[in-house]
Amino acid sequence: MNLQTRLGYCSATTSDTAYRSKIRSYVLCGINITALFLAGLVFLANKAALKRKYSNLQSSYQLQENIDVIYVIIPLSIVQSFCHLLLSAAGAILFAYEGIVSAITYRILLTATYIIPYYTLIAPVLLLLLLKWSSKKRTTKLIAVTNLPDENSTYFATYSKMWDVTVDKYKF
Repeated sequence: MNLQTRLGYCSATTSDTAYRSKIRSYVLCGINITALFLAGLVFLANKAALKRKYSNLQSSYQLQENIDVIYVIIPLSIVQSFCHLLLSAAGAILFAYEGIVSAITYRILLTATYIIPYYTLIAPVLLLLLLKWSSKKRTTKLIAVTNLPDENSTYFATYSKMWDVTVDKYKF
């Protein structure tokens, strides 16, 4: 480690360490985009598999649960990939200007374009909104299932229509 190339900043970070951090950022950005692509493929595979009719209720339920989980994961993954891509692009652009501007200006620009604090602020809020949306969606499904008419109410409603009799549906 060459400590003679210390940058004007509040840490002991050298330009070699900054370079390694940039390489790590590019690798992580590639991993994020690959994971997002694979999550999309799993989502599409589950959607296609769900369209096939299964006689096994467990398989159908598991596929639907997978899709519901991916609905929560994909928006958060998109935001994370976007932030990491933005961080990597800003780092690449700043790396091109490293020799042109002074070390202090370079560090100011690097600090100004550091996206991680914004992501740290946005991610929990987004996750909270996604979980509330998922819970509301699940509650709506449960209410729809529990409000199905039973065979008696269907029979008496048809009977009422046929004879034009007004019957209160709760007095069966």
